[in-house]
Amino acid sequence: MFSDIVTPVHAIGFGIDIKPGIVIVFILAIVVFVYSVLGLNLFTFIVHQDSIDEQRNFETLGSSMLLLFQCITGDGWSEIMEIGRA
Repeated sequence: MFSDIVTPVHAIGFGIDIKPGIVIVFILAIVVFVYSVLGLNLFTFIVHQDSIDEQRNFETLGSSMLLLFQCITGDGWSEIMEIGRA
């Protein structure tokens, strides 16, 4: 039923349906953008420490998206959480 509505996009030469992957990446990008804007409003004035430094902070949209990507991958998210709670 759903396959009749959406035409699958096939990778060249492999026959792999890549449309679900594109949709997942798009939804994840929207979620990261929304939480980055929320972080800009809530955590702008957190003092820079070990995990929140000049590159990873909530002062600009790009740096807040980078920080959230770090949290999504699980790389040192507990240190960031402890700094945010203080």
